[in-house]
Amino acid sequence: AEQGAGESPGVMTPKLHPSRGRHAIVSELYTYGAPATTERGVYDAQTPGGCFAGLRVTTQATQLVAGTLRVKSDPVSSLLDFKYKHALMDFMGARKDNDQDLNILNCSYFIANQARLKDTP
Repeated sequence: AEQGAGESPGVMTPKLHPSRGRHAIVSELYTYGAPATTERGVYDAQTPGGCFAGLRVTTQATQLVAGTLRVKSDPVSSLLDFKYKHALMDFMGARKDNDQDLNILNCSYFIANQARLKDTP
């Protein structure tokens, strides 16, 4: 997916297959720092588990709060989490404050924990 003219950073134009009937088919979906978008969540009807190929990414940093190390996430990606859900897909918190391996939560985690689609892990 490529960013289209006039689009905000982090908002990507989805890669579409030719339409079947009235609906286009999305083959991959990538978001970066994007808020949740729908009350019921977005699922890929073309896959058995409903997971989109692609990745949901948000910037994260660790912060020491009262002696406990906590993860602080980009506020935009969780801006509407009180009402809306994110698309069903893999999630990665891009840690800007360390060089450790990236932690990716697979889509199966969100299938088992549907409530987590309403927040940023």
